[in-house]
Amino acid sequence: MALAGFTENFRQETTRELSVLWTTSLESLSMEAILKGTRRCLSECEFYPTIAVFLEKATGQLERSGQWSD
Repeated sequence: MALAGFTENFRQETTRELSVLWTTSLESLSMEAILKGTRRCLSECEFYPTIAVFLEKATGQLERSGQWSD
């Protein structure tokens, strides 16, 4: 469902391989989290989101490695 929305909104083809990759990567998420991530990506992203961006939007957690700290 999310990929169909992304395909339509971002006008980028979703291949079978990409669908399998996304499905396996999102197995641990609840349906509510997937819906949240889909809504946020469709309203906040300018481009087709990566899986990492989707996970951040779906869970509300942001992990940035190598970020500077005070």
